[in-house]
Amino acid sequence: MGVAIARLRLRGPPDHAALARFAIEDGIRTSWPDDERLVLIRRVALGRTRPEQRPDRRSAQFRQAWDVATQGRRHGGESNAGDGNCVWFASRGEAWRLLLRDLIAGRQPVAWFWRLAVPDWQGEPAREWLAAALGEAVAGRGPIEPVALVEAVVAEGGIDLLLAAAEQMTGVPVRLPIAEADAVADADLPAEAAAAAGEPLPAHRTVVALVLAIREALPERIVAAIERLVLKIGVGAPVAPRLLERLLLRGSPALRLAPQQLAEAVRSYGLLLENGRGPTATIARRTPGRNAAEAVGAATKQQSQVSPAGEADAPTRTAPTAESVQMRASEGEPFVAPPSLSRLFDEAESPFAGLWLVVPVLIRLGFREWLTDHPDLAAADGGRRLIRAIGLHFGVDPEDPVLLPFVDCAPGDPDFARPWRVALDFHLWRWARIRLHEVVRRQGWLRQAEERLVIRFDPESVDLRLRRHALDIDPGWTDWLGLSIRYRYAKRGET
Repeated sequence: MGVAIARLRLRGPPDHAALARFAIEDGIRTSWPDDERLVLIRRVALGRTRPEQRPDRRSAQFRQAWDVATQGRRHGGESNAGDGNCVWFASRGEAWRLLLRDLIAGRQPVAWFWRLAVPDWQGEPAREWLAAALGEAVAGRGPIEPVALVEAVVAEGGIDLLLAAAEQMTGVPVRLPIAEADAVADADLPAEAAAAAGEPLPAHRTVVALVLAIREALPERIVAAIERLVLKIGVGAPVAPRLLERLLLRGSPALRLAPQQLAEAVRSYGLLLENGRGPTATIARRTPGRNAAEAVGAATKQQSQVSPAGEADAPTRTAPTAESVQMRASEGEPFVAPPSLSRLFDEAESPFAGLWLVVPVLIRLGFREWLTDHPDLAAADGGRRLIRAIGLHFGVDPEDPVLLPFVDCAPGDPDFARPWRVALDFHLWRWARIRLHEVVRRQGWLRQAEERLVIRFDPESVDLRLRRHALDIDPGWTDWLGLSIRYRYAKRGET
């Protein structure tokens, strides 16, 4: 837990100030709850404290001060949040999005907590702030990554504002207007002309198919916004490949394990955009995307070294919608209104939350290394598709919140799903005398904020069979899923 104190008032001899400050900061870190959310407190009275005070008494005193200061806490999106002493957000990314919403709507936020929640905002209008924020995000700094930034702006109807911010950031005019791309999107170039224009060679058709398949699975509005932004900046600008790379990783996180395929996909994507062969007219009809998905599926089938043992293909399933997920949410806290439910939701209840407990077991079995040895399977989003396939095999409803992080995952089950599922079941039974279906069918609550997923279980559901062999330890950052995963055993409201 990180604690930042903006202003600390101490009464006492000046020579004791440094020691008292250290004791207070240490006491706060050890006594205040480790909440994943961003909690902002306007004022907290810690009471009388002395450096020689017993640690347990100081801890109890500070915890009581926390309880008093956070009474009546309010979410930062509420209209009267500025009147409260304590405000919370699901994450800094959510605070960023809510501030952006107000700025795009023409409102100037004045509440006390905004400068603390979004330190990089110093009161600028939306266009100037977006220009700076886009540059920071593309450089890998800031509270929100570039694709999530574009997603948030599009959700609030500010795409034109974003394009203007991009032009202000780069000073580069539009390289290829969308209208021109539409005009040449369906043109059939001769082989010589295609080579001269940088058209991908036949050897790279699989990479192009991969790009189209990833684009097919992602929300169309987000893809269109990113592509327009890249065209606005210029495909040859250093920023453009970074944006395309983040978009591809959004659709297939496990591409991180296949750097060569990722680099080739970014290059091919840039060529497609630069030559106007696909971004608006052709792929908007979605037909090439389906053909591309079939091509990638065939490639992954050839690359897999594990036999599917004749298992029948899984039936086609639809991704959960915002309305269906909200209907299945827990009766407690409502969902935080996000730009995309696939990236941000709060305390969604599921009877299959144990599905996410397979992640540390897969790590122990060497699944990450296996993906690294099979880069084509990693590029085809093999990690997320495997976990989703395991859930669907055990009867998880496609609209269950436990599958919400996979809402933009490519459809279809991978051919290696069954062998890995059998390996998981065998490993769990051998070491913990528990079956995979018992692990998956476990009640819990999920909360996702940006790239962080927290799965909360009731303390009474702790299974000593798993705990004894450390099979339920936090996986932390899991690159092949694009998520930082944490398990918590606590009642609602407990820390």
